[in-house]
Amino acid sequence: MADKLRIGFIWDWPNDEVQLMTWEDGLYAALQELKKRGHEVEVYTICEALGGSITRDGLVIRTFSRPDQLEALIEAYKPSVLLHWGDCTRPNAGVGRKLGIKQAICFAGGQPFGPTWNNFDLFFVESDEYKLKFQAANVDVMTAFGTNTKLYDPKDERLVGQAKLFDVCFPATYAAWKRHKLFSEATQGLRTVCAGYMYDDHETECWKEPQRGGSFVLPHVPASGLRHLLAASRVCLITSETTGGSQRTVLEAMAMDVPVIVMDDSPKTSEYVLDAISKGYKVGAVVPPDPLGIKRAIYEWEDEKANGRQYILDTWSEKNYAEQINLGLNKLVGTR
Repeated sequence: MADKLRIGFIWDWPNDEVQLMTWEDGLYAALQELKKRGHEVEVYTICEALGGSITRDGLVIRTFSRPDQLEALIEAYKPSVLLHWGDCTRPNAGVGRKLGIKQAICFAGGQPFGPTWNNFDLFFVESDEYKLKFQAANVDVMTAFGTNTKLYDPKDERLVGQAKLFDVCFPATYAAWKRHKLFSEATQGLRTVCAGYMYDDHETECWKEPQRGGSFVLPHVPASGLRHLLAASRVCLITSETTGGSQRTVLEAMAMDVPVIVMDDSPKTSEYVLDAISKGYKVGAVVPPDPLGIKRAIYEWEDEKANGRQYILDTWSEKNYAEQINLGLNKLVGTR
């Protein structure tokens, strides 16, 4: 049986307090699952507005603003292992090396071999594309990914009676690689909704384009609200190209039994759809990034009943996510 671990979880992207208080994605759910297994977990992140610490559902989240503060928090907690979330450019990637603690990372994407990659002893990746790259470099890597199936559940009583108000939804940060212009071109004349982080100082066309195209354009919506948008939509369309990912959205739509349409030039998003289709599930389609072809796929799927939730429960749930992290971290610290 695996030993109980003290896990220090480092999320050193700057966060606002709303984001922290509404954090409920698959990773959050996986950390809660690890706690249920008897592991201790403490989270370290950057949030100027909050300061100090908060506790959510028994999970302690502590904030810091300088590397020395992070080191002090870790030394006080005395974790048996550190788990990062981010890419290979994060400024605090070396803290484990400095303190003599083994480190793993839930790799968020980008350049696999960025400037800080060699600080990590183990990589947890979301997609085969990254796994193959790390394997080719003889790096210790495992697949660990999933979504919060308790939150994204179409049978939740607050969602069951929801009417389909939108033909298409697209939850994604308004960034160039999400290709909102393609989304707008493909959904002309349809009832659409977009939601995601909006930038005021760059890439503003990414939210202005769908707005001009007639979409209901929303800023970032927390997970507890996003599930209502998915429940109110006939199809989830993800026009993201491979740089931008959007893998989490694919799993969330599937968990809600909403058909999802992704682009064939994005192996990261199409991986899950193709795998589900190969196993006999009805989950949606993989199509070229062509407006007319996308619109045909929307019409084909807008009244189809998808059954992606069972695929997610079997393969990409928060329990699957936690199990892989559990196996990897125990292997990393030399326990069984």
